[in-house]
Amino acid sequence: MSSNELWRVIIFLICCGLASCTGSERLANSPQGNEHAHVSSVQAALKTWQAEPDRSEHLEALGVVCAEAMDANLQSQELDLLLADTLSNILLRPDLGLPLFEPYLGELKGEQREPYWNALLRNLDLQTLQRELEKHKNTIVNADHELATTLAHQAANFRSMTWKSWLHKLSGAVLYEFAPRKGRRTVNRPIPDWKLFYQTLQDIFPDWNIAFSLASARKTADPDPLITENVTPVAGARMNLLAYQMKTLPLDFARIMEKSGIRDKHRRFTLVLFMESPAGRKLVYCVDGEAFGENPRLIASCSNRFSYILDAIDGIQEGRITGDISKMYQPLVLPY
Repeated sequence: MSSNELWRVIIFLICCGLASCTGSERLANSPQGNEHAHVSSVQAALKTWQAEPDRSEHLEALGVVCAEAMDANLQSQELDLLLADTLSNILLRPDLGLPLFEPYLGELKGEQREPYWNALLRNLDLQTLQRELEKHKNTIVNADHELATTLAHQAANFRSMTWKSWLHKLSGAVLYEFAPRKGRRTVNRPIPDWKLFYQTLQDIFPDWNIAFSLASARKTADPDPLITENVTPVAGARMNLLAYQMKTLPLDFARIMEKSGIRDKHRRFTLVLFMESPAGRKLVYCVDGEAFGENPRLIASCSNRFSYILDAIDGIQEGRITGDISKMYQPLVLPY
């Protein structure tokens, strides 16, 4: 055998040896292989938990694979961000997840930052969350509001609370607080149809945006909002926020009112309406009521002009009103 032929055999054997250790074994022993293996393990455990989220063993298994991936210390962006989101927002350990976000914050854009915002919320770091939302979402946030921390505690205990639902509920509470606490006028009239009520408002104020916030009186047996999901206290914890919407349609409003829980007999509620014209004129109306099953009764309003809205509803039901309801009733309802 010539020297050239000998070298060909040696090279062939070396190649065969390399081929036998390439593939899964060689990939698993490389940094890229370890990264891929850990990413796949975490994703598989997440998928199993999502299929049966009530089974604690799935959550425990997810915690185990996350711990193993963290111990590997691979410093991989894909793995680190996956771990950061899972630890913070599934396992509810933002103290472990937030440091993994930090090296990559300069690269995260738009929706990619949302897991980080949720982690800040669950870690009760509301000042940083406020700066983030103002910078990246151009959204004004009052992180110092007394309810902000209460809702953040809910996020720390419940995965369903996200920065969006936190901000939504906080906005609803702020809208509710626009209503004056004192100075009510007696109304004492029933509401026959919530859809007709809201449709009449839109007919009186066409082209105006009509937002609303609805709260009901808290009872001594009501659950603690710090440890109970979807309980939002307002008015010094004397009321629970039930619903809030910045813009809606009559049918949507009727459905929201139906689902809100104000059908509970003798449960007091307060409805706050915030209306804004295309020119920027703003009005706030509020009305207190009491649920009587199918027909809630409005008891008092913060404006003596609110009764004109109810007069318009009665006129529509009885067929006495024809023509442009806006021209007829808007001058009566507007305070000046």
